[in-house]
Amino acid sequence: MNIDIPILKNSKISLQQLLLGIGLIVCLLLTGSQVIHVVKISKELSEKKKVLQELDAGMKNFAALEQEFAFLDKNFKDFINRLPSQKEFPVFLELISRMAKENNVKIIAIEPQKVINNPGLFFVRILIFIDAFCGYHDFGKFINALESSEKLMKVETMTINADEDGGGQHQVFLALNVFCFKEGILNEAVTQ
Repeated sequence: MNIDIPILKNSKISLQQLLLGIGLIVCLLLTGSQVIHVVKISKELSEKKKVLQELDAGMKNFAALEQEFAFLDKNFKDFINRLPSQKEFPVFLELISRMAKENNVKIIAIEPQKVINNPGLFFVRILIFIDAFCGYHDFGKFINALESSEKLMKVETMTINADEDGGGQHQVFLALNVFCFKEGILNEAVTQ
């Protein structure tokens, strides 16, 4: 069956090619909006896939972060326990006396000085002068016990006056810094 269409006689386009072209145009018109929609959904899927990959990476790191948080929390609580509140200052005097006795250091005088308050810090520093008698080795153990104690203390200066009688008991002077939370800073939520 051969249909004669005058326009097709002068051109080299066949009827089949014409119908195929028209069919393609109709197909594009009918599916064009769907193709645009599929492209948009594909872009959204790509973005959501990226978010899911980031979440997956975060979940894989969660256990490590949880362990790190537990470690930091323990260190924070240990630090907090080393700083009594300022009103608990007598704890230091008792602790110093006990350590001196344990290390054969005979304290002659303990003289707390004024509270040194730096407005930008959450703690205060109190200087304590200690006058005592002891041997060199006992004094060294006493210093070590002070600086590694359960409460935060730091030896500022020390002086040893040698025993001239040869009895092995020397007079020692010690300037010791102790650290306390400022009044009103420490609350129950921090210590729990």
